[in-house]
Amino acid sequence: MKKVVFGVLTVLLLAVLATPFLLPEKTPDLDSAFKKFKEMDVKYNTDWKQEELRNMLIGYTFIDDAINELDAYQLEIAENRDKLQDKTELSTWEELLTRLAEARKKMLESEKEYHHYQALGPEGELEFEYVLGSPVVTEQLNCNDMEALDKGQMFLQKSLNLAHEFENHMDFVLQNAPETRKSELVGINEAKPAFYSKELGRISTQIKINKWGVDVCKKKAMSR
Repeated sequence: MKKVVFGVLTVLLLAVLATPFLLPEKTPDLDSAFKKFKEMDVKYNTDWKQEELRNMLIGYTFIDDAINELDAYQLEIAENRDKLQDKTELSTWEELLTRLAEARKKMLESEKEYHHYQALGPEGELEFEYVLGSPVVTEQLNCNDMEALDKGQMFLQKSLNLAHEFENHMDFVLQNAPETRKSELVGINEAKPAFYSKELGRISTQIKINKWGVDVCKKKAMSR
């Protein structure tokens, strides 16, 4: 009898060893991404929900490390996908996690370009104010600043484009994963990230003002 039992146990053990390791059939939820964001907030002394162009930027020296960390996280997502036993929701799960990470990366890349713009100092922008809803330049154009103005509009345009890419990725997540609309995750309306900002409109106007200044200076130079 002992030989029979031992034989059965041996067969079962061999069967277990021959079975490839598989993660649980249930596909992971999105909590891992938000946990990652919070860990990075602590590490890089920031709050991703509060970052906003013109008002609150992550420290410049942290940006490349944070982007590299998100690259590694996206690679981890890709490496783990083949370990899932249930493939029915895999593509959706993978895309949502990847887009969340990509949205955060676009925020960081956008802020990096804005840091470059700020480094130009006052020479990199023409000051303006809105009067009755229209932008009005409030300082005298100095064509000695033309190069800085041109660089300024270039950095701002890159920053703005990346901010819109952030919006596209995050909007996809909000539309396809309703649970992320909770305020403790992404949030909507008043609870949405500050990076969804009206300041983007002002940045767009600043680009136009800078371009106007550069064009005026170029025309003056050609008329000499």
